Amino acid sequence: MGDFNIDIERDGDKADRLVEWMDSCSLGPVVPDTNTSLRSDRIIDYAITTGVDLTIQTYEGDTSSDHKPLLGVLISEGGKMGERSRTIWSVFSLFLSYTYAFWEKEWNSELYDATYERFISFLSSLNTRCQHFFTSKHARPSIPQEIIKILAQSRSLSFKAKRKGDIILRTEARRLRNLARFELKRFQQEQLAKSSPVATVFVDFKSAFDQLWFDGCLGKLTRMGIPQAYVSWIHAWLSERKATIEIHGKRSRWIQINRGGPQGSSLTPSLFITYHSDMADYIPGAMSFFFADDLAAVLAGQIGVRFTDQCVELERRLQTFLDQLELYSILAVQPINYSKTQVMFSARAIGYPNPLPPVHCGDHMVEWISSFKYLGYWLTTKLGWGNMIGKTRIAVRQRTAL
Repeated sequence: MGDFNIDIERDGDKADRLVEWMDSCSLGPVVPDTNTSLRSDRIIDYAITTGVDLTIQTYEGDTSSDHKPLLGVLISEGGKMGERSRTIWSVFSLFLSYTYAFWEKEWNSELYDATYERFISFLSSLNTRCQHFFTSKHARPSIPQEIIKILAQSRSLSFKAKRKGDIILRTEARRLRNLARFELKRFQQEQLAKSSPVATVFVDFKSAFDQLWFDGCLGKLTRMGIPQAYVSWIHAWLSERKATIEIHGKRSRWIQINRGGPQGSSLTPSLFITYHSDMADYIPGAMSFFFADDLAAVLAGQIGVRFTDQCVELERRLQTFLDQLELYSILAVQPINYSKTQVMFSARAIGYPNPLPPVHCGDHMVEWISSFKYLGYWLTTKLGWGNMIGKTRIAVRQRTAL
């Protein structure tokens, strides 16, 4: 960065040769948006760089040179990967106390501006000397790099607009500032949501397809606006069915079937899903994932409060959900298999509530589990892939051993 004495836009052949040289070296110019020479309107002071986010501004104040000083704003990713530093403030304060008498005499002089500059320079040097460098494998920035860049660009434009009195720059700086605030607020909400505890209820319906209630299903199809001809055909398909049981060559008498759909038919699962399509209206406090007769209901803790309060509030909502589920099973005449209905607690926190609170569905205790196989995938409390990969490796070894 400095005086190249070549205006890239105006100096013709010289500018072309400089640009060709930069291209051959994979470099690029960073040019300010105003002239840098006080004797002409040429831009001959700029920076040449590659691989860094750099912006250049000109200082419009008084200077003893015939060139305007350049101010560069560089956004870097930090030092070496994993290398961090912190200021040892106890050492900083101790050194500052040793120099208190000296600076007291300096401030009593009349050269306030010079003393101020020297004092600021001293504080900067002292802070550098009091840095402790260490290696961290798990450190990460508190704000995403994209938001940091927006904030830096907004601040840079704000200074430039204030110095020049440019309304357009001020409007652009305000737009970037509002954008950064919006993205930062969304990022904070996402991080708070990730730290919230979650309870997942895996519900098993007893003999799901064999417990389909004919009258309730047909009435719901009618309310949903299904043409009456289709409803009548489904009624005829479900009604007047009989079954017999054969054991060791002996058959029982014919038994009238009043519930459940024919086994092996593709229409039976479709009717079951349609019949229970409004289940979410009866359990509004959870996100429901219904696949055929497998139901997984997810309840997330309230964000923005302490972890302990989140767990207490989640326990209350979980019990309310189970009460609503019990009421729905009674209204829909769809019994629940309580022995296979289980709950899993998951959170990013290291410590879980111990013991986990007892919850009931009707008069039955619901079991807390640490893993569950849902639709072919093993889910764990940490929602990682380790359990799934481990079980797959065991299955592969067992098959290859054969």
